[in-house]
Amino acid sequence: MKLYFSKEPITDPTYTHIRDINLIDILADDLEAEEILVENFLNEFTYNMFGQVLNKIVSKLRLGGEIIVCEHDIDFLCYKLSTGKIDPKEFNEIVFSGGPANCLFRMDTVIDLLKQGGLRIMERFIDPNDLYIVKARRQL
Repeated sequence: MKLYFSKEPITDPTYTHIRDINLIDILADDLEAEEILVENFLNEFTYNMFGQVLNKIVSKLRLGGEIIVCEHDIDFLCYKLSTGKIDPKEFNEIVFSGGPANCLFRMDTVIDLLKQGGLRIMERFIDPNDLYIVKARRQL
């Protein structure tokens, strides 16, 4: 099973699309997913809740499974704004494009939470769309 967490649709029919975190236990059992893709989803929750949500998502990942988290990093966005690489209009479009974000966070916090959950970080980078990508694997 492959899970996709986002408010946006996905065209790949091999993924089960979850838009509402409250449906996660209905749609997937613990340790069932071989792959999880989280894309611009965690910022929908308050700062105090996003860690709990990420932990709930990770609980669905099977041993040896991979999770890919794609979110905006607050430090990177602020750096781009402060150095003039994006202007305030672009900054606001990124932050509020899908409706108001409830929180922005450092991707290092996401990495720490994944490590605390027993996952090994395989890769981390910023893609051409300025999304911070973290790939991690649950150890066998």
